[in-house]
Amino acid sequence: NQINIQPQRLKIVNICETETNIDDDEISLSNIEDDDELSLYDRDHTTLALEYRELSLSKEGRQTLIELNAVPKLVLLIRNGENEEVKLNALRALFNLSVVDESTRKQIVSAGAVPLLLEAALEANSAQPNAVGTLANLATESDIKLIIVSKYQGLKPILSLLRSEDATVKAHACRALFAIAANDDNKLAIAQAGGLPLLLECMGSSSVAVQINAAGALANLAIHPYNKPKLVEGGALAIMKRMAFSESDKVQRQVARCLFALAAHTENRKHIVESGCISALAYMLCIQKEEVQRNAAGALGNVAMSDEFKAAVVDSGALKPLIMLSLSNSESVKRQTARTIFTLSAKEEIKARIIEEKGLPNIIRLACSTSPEIQRDASGALANLAIGSENKDLVIKCGGLEPLLNLLRSDQSQVQRQSARAIFALAGSNENQIEIIKGGGVPPLVNLLANGHDEVKKHAAGAIANLASNYPKECAGAIPILLESLQCSNLEVRRQSSRAIINICPEDAGVALSVSRYVGQNGEKQRLRHDMRELYRETCIPSYSFGKEEEKEAVVIPTFYDLKLVLRNNVAVPCHSAIVTARSTVLKKMIDLTTLSSKAYRTSIVTK
Repeated sequence: NQINIQPQRLKIVNICETETNIDDDEISLSNIEDDDELSLYDRDHTTLALEYRELSLSKEGRQTLIELNAVPKLVLLIRNGENEEVKLNALRALFNLSVVDESTRKQIVSAGAVPLLLEAALEANSAQPNAVGTLANLATESDIKLIIVSKYQGLKPILSLLRSEDATVKAHACRALFAIAANDDNKLAIAQAGGLPLLLECMGSSSVAVQINAAGALANLAIHPYNKPKLVEGGALAIMKRMAFSESDKVQRQVARCLFALAAHTENRKHIVESGCISALAYMLCIQKEEVQRNAAGALGNVAMSDEFKAAVVDSGALKPLIMLSLSNSESVKRQTARTIFTLSAKEEIKARIIEEKGLPNIIRLACSTSPEIQRDASGALANLAIGSENKDLVIKCGGLEPLLNLLRSDQSQVQRQSARAIFALAGSNENQIEIIKGGGVPPLVNLLANGHDEVKKHAAGAIANLASNYPKECAGAIPILLESLQCSNLEVRRQSSRAIINICPEDAGVALSVSRYVGQNGEKQRLRHDMRELYRETCIPSYSFGKEEEKEAVVIPTFYDLKLVLRNNVAVPCHSAIVTARSTVLKKMIDLTTLSSKAYRTSIVTK
């Protein structure tokens, strides 16, 4: 399935000041009372703000400030302080406190700090980075990001800061948007407010901090369907391709996330391929950082969802590193790798490439994972590889049968579906059938046929039908469930169940006629005609020549038939009533009358 990435939750950072140690005797807190509002002279304001700032530099000091209920006092200092030094120290202290925990951040908002911070963020002075940084930290909380945008209309002033010449201010503004863009409504609001081109412009900054946070904001914005084509139209792909080769793996991580999200849009995939971003993604697969690898693999998986671009993904050089990443210690990396290989393996010519790159053993290892998602995609890839004749025996030889048989017993329907599909394909080889039966494959297939979803049942029934073609006795126990499956509303389940019954009971014409009637239920005429032709071809089409007697070809009469049509030249054509009743209502009525008047099912109908 196509996958969209989730918005990334930001870590809270303080890049303005570093932690320092403070001796207790340097600070006097005797003038602080928890319940009183500030009513001090300017000098006392200055002293108090400085003391708070000094305390906020250490973890222990921040805890002391929280215990002293310092947040409301800091907000009052920012609002009422009559000189810049008081505001600067109060803002720095508040910035440092905003890293503590969710409760402290909510207390800062409740104290009325947000409008003061937005006002201070627009003043170009030494306090500006602290004001913007505090807003960025507050925005990491889901409810606060909505308050900033909706209640206080903070989006416009924050976007204006993307044009700041101060790299620290710009980095904090990008970080605030990174956090704010984790909300779906905000994603649209940022785009409509003109944020996309401003953030793309920030990607050209020489500051790595700006690049990281701008790319992160763009990655979150790219998740929204409205923004996916807008970003491509705005030139995002050329920028992302360039930044994929950044020396910072943090930048690469956000670039890969952005491309992952953009590639979820079907129409973007063509542009991603044509822009050369496929090669950039293949390059990032080799970066030794799990988050970079995971998102790059996910982006390639999304591109490969379109059949016409599967070959482009492989030609970019991505296949070999994808196969290597299937051995990663990271479950999230293996998850995206398995999904991408599964998607690629659907194309016939890529199957051979996977085998050539020694990918089969690695896929089998993925099938042994404890993750249902990895199990599903690995067994799906094995099913794709087993379809056709070349790789069926190879899957068994490489040890693929045991994990697939184990996965038949999974409680996850998607895992059941893909593992049953793989066994269905593998059972198409005569040599594999005995291995599947010896491995105990029939009982779990019967269980899936009895209890699975229709998509699971059709593959389970098909696998039983294939096994029964050479080992009918070993599959005989499936007959009761197969007969019940003939009443399933899904035509494909009925079709495969009928194949299985016919293979298990080739001489029982009564069962065969019952099968034909069930298969013919519930419409679907065109598909039914196709299925009947296939059934006819598989069971009872001989080669006849209706020329002169001496020119007639020698034929081998099939052993399974429940009807003979005797032509006017006395040539008897053995066939199956399922075929003729599906093709001719007249013959159907004749057969019904004949079977009602006679206990015998083998009937001769003479044509004139």
